[in-house]
Amino acid sequence: MNSRRMKMRATTSDDAKCLSDWYSQAELMKHVGFEAGYIVSEEDLIKRINNQKINEKLLMLTLLDDTPIGECHYKNIKGASCEVGIKIGDLSYQGKGYGKEGLQMLLAHLFGVLGMKMIFTDALVENERAISLYQSVGFKTTGTNKDYWIDPQGSSRSAVLMTLTLDEFKNSIKQPFKVY
Repeated sequence: MNSRRMKMRATTSDDAKCLSDWYSQAELMKHVGFEAGYIVSEEDLIKRINNQKINEKLLMLTLLDDTPIGECHYKNIKGASCEVGIKIGDLSYQGKGYGKEGLQMLLAHLFGVLGMKMIFTDALVENERAISLYQSVGFKTTGTNKDYWIDPQGSSRSAVLMTLTLDEFKNSIKQPFKVY
């Protein structure tokens, strides 16, 4: 699936090194609770990629020239709902609208192709950038999950819970979002 500036495609085992490099970056991963980065081997990522189920997909976000800049995923499909997440892994592309564009592509796929009726996500309460991104495409805060997770440093973290319906997504788009 393509948008104006980027593509969304299935991950392959060739993406494992790039993903491993991104996840190991403290600057990228501190916002999701991994202050020193998240170390995962290429081999483990290859297993994850090769063992994806139909209801759990890790997708790459690339520029139109196939340069990888991020990843997104959906999982936990239950009926017509699922959970999503996104990261712009190449830090030089953060803050330039690629996250929103990638998230819109993912949501267009989930609502338009897979027929989802409700999408949900969460973000650590201190991850204001992620919360703002999700709100910019129509997600509404539905609550807070206090002490949601104990991070690797042993600190308790709380998460903002958010949901999005198809109508909310459509209403958030000021101009028609085109998929090429």
